[in-house]
Amino acid sequence: MAREQGRSWTEIGRALGVTKQTAWARLARVVAEGKTKIVEEVGNGEVLVRSKDDITAGDGAKHDVIDGKAAASTRTTGNIFRLLERHGIPTHFVNGVDDVTFRAREVEMIPLELVARRYATASFKDRFPDLVDGALLDEVVFEVFEKDDANHDPLLEFDFDASVLRRYVPNDKAAEAIGPVARAGDFISEEPLGESRYADVSPELIARLRSRTVSTFEVIENAWKQQGGVYIDVKIECGFDRESGELLVADVIDSDSGRLRFGEIDMSKQSYRDGTATLPEIKRKFDEVAALTDRFV
Repeated sequence: MAREQGRSWTEIGRALGVTKQTAWARLARVVAEGKTKIVEEVGNGEVLVRSKDDITAGDGAKHDVIDGKAAASTRTTGNIFRLLERHGIPTHFVNGVDDVTFRAREVEMIPLELVARRYATASFKDRFPDLVDGALLDEVVFEVFEKDDANHDPLLEFDFDASVLRRYVPNDKAAEAIGPVARAGDFISEEPLGESRYADVSPELIARLRSRTVSTFEVIENAWKQQGGVYIDVKIECGFDRESGELLVADVIDSDSGRLRFGEIDMSKQSYRDGTATLPEIKRKFDEVAALTDRFV
């Protein structure tokens, strides 16, 4: 009940005469925990999403902890979700709770990573090496990746005409892990769509996800443009509200979710992936991005 009322674990621990860590370990109803966040059920069709100070790359192969990163990520996510809601894009965000936690609708997550990109860089450039890095694409490109860290999140192709699901090597790092002859963009496998984990995915759902992802990117892209930034791409996740069935943009959208540049300066997590910035420098970038998103709302 205290959690449903928005009380912190510090307050609950104090009332019980224990530390906040002990109170959380005894009483939290954790429904999901990932590399950078914990989702806790609180009832009434809602959850609490609590960010961690952990930062990872390479499907978790690279891992560090940056004090204060969780607060910056939560601040950014809250501001971006409010921005999307104001532009008519429904999200699972309800309200902020504390520096590292926000309240959200409980959703049935769709196990897909949805990407929209304006420029040819990163994994897209890996798969199309003839393109100039950073080249402006003719239109916003929509791509779908499988949520599967163990297999490096393959690029997916839904061939509804043939009722087949195909998987492809998503990027150079995945190719290196597969073997010396593998290349980004190579075919991995295919299976009957009806026998896959995505048997319930329809052309209509993919069309809706495309529209939702591209609209999300364009709203955030325009907001950053007004601040002098260039938004390169975004990765989001969606799910269905467990009570209403509404399709919602879910999870988080922070400095880990898209590439952002101001001139030649990268302000996203890319510098952590590349190893081109120290942890204090990355923390400063996260803080600066969070402060700038205050202007979105």
